[in-house]
Amino acid sequence: MNKEPPLHVLEAYEHLGQPENITVINMGLINKTWLINTQKQAYILQEVSHIFDLTIHDDAWAVCQHISRKNLPAPMIEPTQNNCLYFIFENRVFRALTYLKGQSFHQIINLTMAEQAGTIVGRFHQALVGFNYDYRSKRRQAGDFVSHINNLAQSLQNNLDHEYFPKVNLLGASMINNMTSLINNLTTTSRHIHGDPKISNILFDSNYNALALVDFDTLNKSGWSLEIADALRSWCNPNKEDVLEAYVDLEIARQALGGYGEIMKGSWSAQERAELVINMQAITLCLAMRYLSDVFYEKYWAYDATRYARAADHNLIRAQAMYNLYKDFARKKLDIAQIIDHALSGGTPQ
Repeated sequence: MNKEPPLHVLEAYEHLGQPENITVINMGLINKTWLINTQKQAYILQEVSHIFDLTIHDDAWAVCQHISRKNLPAPMIEPTQNNCLYFIFENRVFRALTYLKGQSFHQIINLTMAEQAGTIVGRFHQALVGFNYDYRSKRRQAGDFVSHINNLAQSLQNNLDHEYFPKVNLLGASMINNMTSLINNLTTTSRHIHGDPKISNILFDSNYNALALVDFDTLNKSGWSLEIADALRSWCNPNKEDVLEAYVDLEIARQALGGYGEIMKGSWSAQERAELVINMQAITLCLAMRYLSDVFYEKYWAYDATRYARAADHNLIRAQAMYNLYKDFARKKLDIAQIIDHALSGGTPQ
């Protein structure tokens, strides 16, 4: 449970109103988040993880300003009283965001939600077509698969004496071999993306209509094929990421890509559609590799201390589950390729 934010931080945002109620929001795995209710309004306050550099706030500001002009709701940064996009206190970074009403979920719970999730990501991509901006944050992105291969290989090499090495060695070697083969000659068409389209980063109303994307810490120019691959990874597995029985629900994929295609049909090239078939496997395998690396280091992912004695145990289960999901994506790639072509082909690519 997160403690209440420091008083000095709240004072930096006192122009937003005197806090009357502070509620911890425990949806994310990285940033600490609170809902602040004041006599004037409600706003979101976050303590930003040290893994992010300060320039993510410049990127979020630029993108949110742009898409809001396209009538797409966005979690706008609320500047401090000194008109800064963030506030630093005792080497901790805090920021305030506008409060957007809506519910968030950890999994797709019905097909309406799947279709709507696709639609909101489609609206986001469409809003950024032609957007001329050079992202200031240069943090390594999830699609840098070679770096993740090297990182896992180095983690295995550096931890030969680790107590968990016998549990992860063969799995890690298999992941590295599969990823190396999978991404051979893979290219990704450059596009503006959100960077983390997991289902919990979408807000829905009570009828499961998608209202907005949130969490703009990973904005970058990478590829629609990578973004939708990551979305399918998050959306199409009916189980949580730490459930070993992970699999791809093809009907969820059909509805999600159908909703996305309502906005973006004809915008993708044949090359991008082919990229998506590979990226949906690669990005799932990449997440499995990242979990496996953190079995040794136990410093990146939060873990459920009520179910696991330490982060290593939770990360190992997650790694195994995501590896199972990757294998199911590989088994069903031809079925998904047909769904992709039906949803996205036609017209002139943008």
